[in-house]
Amino acid sequence: SIIKDLLARLREDAEAEANQKSFCDTQMKLSIGNRDKASMNIEEQEGDKSQFQSLKVQLEGEIAQLNEDIARLNKHLLEATELRNEESRDNKQQIATAQEGKSAVALALQILKKFYDDAAGEYLQTGYVPPDSDREGKTVDDRAPEVFEDKYRGNQQSSKGIIGLLEVILTDFTRTENTVTQEEQTAVEEFSEFEQDTRRDIEAKEGERDSKKSTVSSIEAALLNLENALQGQREHKELAIKTLQELASDCVEGEETYAE
Repeated sequence: SIIKDLLARLREDAEAEANQKSFCDTQMKLSIGNRDKASMNIEEQEGDKSQFQSLKVQLEGEIAQLNEDIARLNKHLLEATELRNEESRDNKQQIATAQEGKSAVALALQILKKFYDDAAGEYLQTGYVPPDSDREGKTVDDRAPEVFEDKYRGNQQSSKGIIGLLEVILTDFTRTENTVTQEEQTAVEEFSEFEQDTRRDIEAKEGERDSKKSTVSSIEAALLNLENALQGQREHKELAIKTLQELASDCVEGEETYAE
């Protein structure tokens, strides 16, 4: 009876020891797996975090450069617009001055031509008797020595010189009006093309900048999620290490350091 009880107790102890060893082996294997898996996840997520942070820094630098480019283009466009407006005012003033001058000279030419044409016609009329003439219809000037005969013709020649000069001035005014008008039209077309190109460039850069900003926002959200995931993995690893430490004290103290 005593021997049987002893044998039974030994069998129970052996079974208990076997069960304890099985429990320890199973739990240690599970905890080591959890620890290693958490360590691997932490390493991968730290790598992802580093890549996202590098990409974020790169994109923020590109966004800053795009902002500088956009500001520079807007400044150039503003300066060009101011210069174009000033040039347009000057051109319009020149055109208006030329038109006024042309009108004034044209009127002067009309008056002078009519005056000299009428004056010449009066002297060429048949039977015309000048006032203060004698019975033969001759005036004192007519009976003056021949040295005075070209007096009127000299005035006619002078009139041609004046008219010719005015016609040259009229041509100059007309040429100025046409030239400046053409220059203004060309300048308007060139500025319009420049403005359209610049605005398209600004719009493209703004679109690129906004796209990069959106990507940065997505990266920031991903980094936040990664940080939360990392925190969870760190907690899992700490729990696995704590479990291993407890198992080590109960099962195989001194055989292995499970916190590494």
